[in-house]
Amino acid sequence: MSTSLPEPLATVPFSPEQKEYLSGLFAGAAARGQKFSDVEPSPSHDDLIFEERVKRELHPLDAYEQIIENAINNKAPDKEEIFRFKWNGLFS
Repeated sequence: MSTSLPEPLATVPFSPEQKEYLSGLFAGAAARGQKFSDVEPSPSHDDLIFEERVKRELHPLDAYEQIIENAINNKAPDKEEIFRFKWNGLFS
């Protein structure tokens, strides 16, 4: 088993097959008169389901500081925090 780490993705060039695929993808989109700037923006937070709204407000993996603060203050998590804390392995 090799102990070396793989190269970061940013430094690995595309393979010829990947380049051909991407060229075809962009050519197909251009042939339909589409471009990436035509993509609609994300829906407002009001249009999202509960879980997606909570993730947009604060990514669950970024909630560790809130877990620590709740523990220090002996505070029970609210509904949104329960969802976020599950990502860190805490279940109520």
